[in-house]
Amino acid sequence: MTRVRLLTTVALAIAVAGGCGGSHRVNLPDEEAAIRRTDADWLAAAASHDLNRVLPFWADDATILAPGRPPIVGKEPIRK
Repeated sequence: MTRVRLLTTVALAIAVAGGCGGSHRVNLPDEEAAIRRTDADWLAAAASHDLNRVLPFWADDATILAPGRPPIVGKEPIRK
């Protein structure tokens, strides 16, 4: 997911959540800063080429598709 798409998706989710549930207020600058920190952390993990730093950002059912090989599904099989 691109950064712009990620930020748009999260902003939309915050806007929708803000309208559902009464008077709950969201601090958008704080939320944006948190998203940007997470994005920077993910980028640093990916740049490190350290699988143990990258995997926490992936879903439990993450799938690796390599040409000519069967899919590898799940964090533990990927780690192996």
